[in-house]
Amino acid sequence: MKRFLSIILSIVTVLSILPITSMAKTEYIREVSIYNIAPPVAGKLWQGSQPAATSDAPYSVYGTVEWIDETEERILKNNEQFKIGHVYTVQIRVEVKDGYEFDSTATEYNMKGYFYSGGKCIEAKLSKAFEYQRWAMVVMSYTFPALKELEKIEYVAISDVIEPKIGRQSIAREQYLKYSENIEGINAYWLENYDWDNHFSGVFKESKRYTFVVELAPKDGYFFADTTKMVASINGRVAEVRAGSGTLLVLYEYKTGKALEKVMGIVTFDIDAPAIGAHPSFEPKDNREDGLYYLDKQHEGSTKNGVIWYEGVGNNERKMTENDTFKANENYYVAIRVRPVQGYEFDTDENGDLLVRGAINGNTAIAAGNEEAMFVGYAFTPLKEAETEKPKDAEKPSEPEKEPEKPTENPQEEPKLAFTDVPKDQYYYDAVMWAVDEGITGGTSTTTFSPDAPCTRGQVVTFLHRMIGSPEPAAIGMPFTDVNEDAYYYKSVKWALGSNITGGTSATTFSPDTACTRGQVVTFLWRTAGQPEAKSDKCDFTDVGSDSYYYKAVLWAVEQGITGGTSADTFSPDSPCTRGQVVTFLYRFINK
Repeated sequence: MKRFLSIILSIVTVLSILPITSMAKTEYIREVSIYNIAPPVAGKLWQGSQPAATSDAPYSVYGTVEWIDETEERILKNNEQFKIGHVYTVQIRVEVKDGYEFDSTATEYNMKGYFYSGGKCIEAKLSKAFEYQRWAMVVMSYTFPALKELEKIEYVAISDVIEPKIGRQSIAREQYLKYSENIEGINAYWLENYDWDNHFSGVFKESKRYTFVVELAPKDGYFFADTTKMVASINGRVAEVRAGSGTLLVLYEYKTGKALEKVMGIVTFDIDAPAIGAHPSFEPKDNREDGLYYLDKQHEGSTKNGVIWYEGVGNNERKMTENDTFKANENYYVAIRVRPVQGYEFDTDENGDLLVRGAINGNTAIAAGNEEAMFVGYAFTPLKEAETEKPKDAEKPSEPEKEPEKPTENPQEEPKLAFTDVPKDQYYYDAVMWAVDEGITGGTSTTTFSPDAPCTRGQVVTFLHRMIGSPEPAAIGMPFTDVNEDAYYYKSVKWALGSNITGGTSATTFSPDTACTRGQVVTFLWRTAGQPEAKSDKCDFTDVGSDSYYYKAVLWAVEQGITGGTSADTFSPDSPCTRGQVVTFLYRFINK
């Protein structure tokens, strides 16, 4: 019996020194991210702000942060000042939560560690804390460059914030904002009724409080002054300032009142049409009797009574005065600017795009603007001299002079022509004639349309923009360095970006001269239509995956008869979309 008990005791002793292995499966951690690491700034005190992981991370910070003065080879004390020329290392310990282990060996960690400091992500060095805890704890550290004397920032300004309007979609994208030259935006979001736990993303409603928050970081060579000494503004209004993790939070609160009544339907006017030798009229007649809008006579761009007449097109366009007279064979365009009466606003959709339509002299007119102001515009056909009857014995007229060639497409408006490369029996014939007739696009020369040529991204958004009446784009900045302000597609790209029709090919490029793919074109159209759901989720195309960005758009486009694919089982989403295909898609879209 004693021998048996001795054996049992020996087994228990051996088991007691072996690692205890849980039956539950252990999960390995291969990446650690720690936030709230304020970078060292020469002349500022270190006050021991505590770093942290996200609440759902499988690890947490152990103990307190340590700063090491590498120059003096010692640990920094709390409230000690960072010195110019010194090198500092930040060091923290991180431990795993139950059920997790750091992916490591006896000598190294097979993982990455990151600090988020001053609005930037920096990779940290990883080392072991204790030999026996090599699976449970890791030391993260980062050595900052020697400190230089920085310039203090005491004032920051943010502009181009799209402010709340009842019924407008909230937009908070830091890359669209404009900033003081010494700062950069790293995050922006909306709060509803000051709920910090849930960033607001939706349509603004009446009788709510909305707070715009933008997080800022100083550019190299700068640092933020103490928040008690900081002054900030958003869209020119004084804003609240709060300290972030080496960053700055700037806040401004908006309050929405009661929803205004909507001006809906058509804004319609009559005005004297151009006549050769006559002066332009600046006395439009309002054809609506409800009195919900009025002429914007104070608009700085108008010639008189909120009315502008233009002679010519494109680079040859000029404003007309009351003393000008209309000429033969010239293009004329009138724009009438209006505002809603007090207590009303023009009807818009959730993206801020105008729903009110326009008419001049009974003809459909362009309508563009926002809730607070809009204009209706109409282009009159060129005037022609009246022909006089010649006597019967008049000399036979000579051959008419050849009409001078017009420049190739910019793409700008060109007159409708009989294109030699657009036969009447082609599927795109009606679409091409419609597109030219509506001023959506012209040809590539006076006699060619080039229907099989690839259509660029700049051209596609321009065609789309013109198709819906060329509304004014949202008041946002242009983040794309390859879209110049004088480019023909500038406003169209800005409209497409602000309306969430398309983004860029990167954070700073749009690639306007790159061929637009078939997948991109149907996606642009689908978003223009409001991203409607197709009735069926079955796709017969083998090259359209359910996880692709254009999947729902292709389903919708096929269901609506906008396109049928390149074969019975292929859509060719990555193939360039030709000019003939693009105008056909648009033609079917507008006539569906």
